[in-house]
Amino acid sequence: MKTPSTMKASYLLFKSRSLNTFPYAWTAATGALMASHGSPPILQFFLVVFSVFSMALSVYIYNDLIDADMDKMNPEKKNRPFTSGKVTRSQALRFIYITTAIAIISTLFVNLQTAILCVLWLALFLAYSNPHTYLKRRMLLKEGTPAMGYLLAVIMGAVSAGPISSGVIFGAIFWGSLIFVSIPAFRDTTDLKEDTKYGVKSLASIMSWKRRIEMTLIFFLATMTLTPLTYVYFGFNVVFPIVMVAMGLIILRYMFPLLNGLDEKKFSLLIKAGSVYIMTVSASMVVGSLALPLL
Repeated sequence: MKTPSTMKASYLLFKSRSLNTFPYAWTAATGALMASHGSPPILQFFLVVFSVFSMALSVYIYNDLIDADMDKMNPEKKNRPFTSGKVTRSQALRFIYITTAIAIISTLFVNLQTAILCVLWLALFLAYSNPHTYLKRRMLLKEGTPAMGYLLAVIMGAVSAGPISSGVIFGAIFWGSLIFVSIPAFRDTTDLKEDTKYGVKSLASIMSWKRRIEMTLIFFLATMTLTPLTYVYFGFNVVFPIVMVAMGLIILRYMFPLLNGLDEKKFSLLIKAGSVYIMTVSASMVVGSLALPLL
């Protein structure tokens, strides 16, 4: 196979992971907008979102580099640029170095706190994939590391734009908790074969499909119940709980049928609904942080 140019290799790597990294950038944007009540400093806002996106790209490609042998067993992951041989190791490493540098340098133009959180975020995810630490193979840390990543992304966005309010703390904990409980049922469902072979310990490997779905259902039911009762204490207006409950009902509509067993078509619909949920609820957090008339 002909080795692609550096530019094409970078494009292939970017394309392969852009959808995975976008939610991190989105939650960082949410944190910035919440902390500033919808009016963040424009330059700092774009810098922190760009930084989070870049560092997520860096650690995801690094993960692909380390887990290439595992990914070859997965029908989807085996087609990723490095795993399939479309991109060389040196090209992947160059991409990782450049995106890491971009992430850190960008935050230095925001403030010191954001830069420190960026380095902490990168260190956490490098430890997740690095063969010497490999948090990915350890029970609870496999789910906990991505969850902490979302929490830190929200905080990074917030410290770039204003003080960390109770609403920001709620948002960070909410997204971290959602990711933690949903990974076993959603992401890890397609990784069980290779995880088992390579000794990766995860909740998905010890819990039945039904228990994983039930765990996620409990989270949605709890947030739908508690948010309308507590939103005022976190500084939100009434828009946030209304959207939270409405979107929760939509998710439950797609989750309950899966209690009877994994159905690929229904599972695919749930994944799509979950993406809409993340986008909509995070947007409602921003709107909910605004001081709207009569709300």
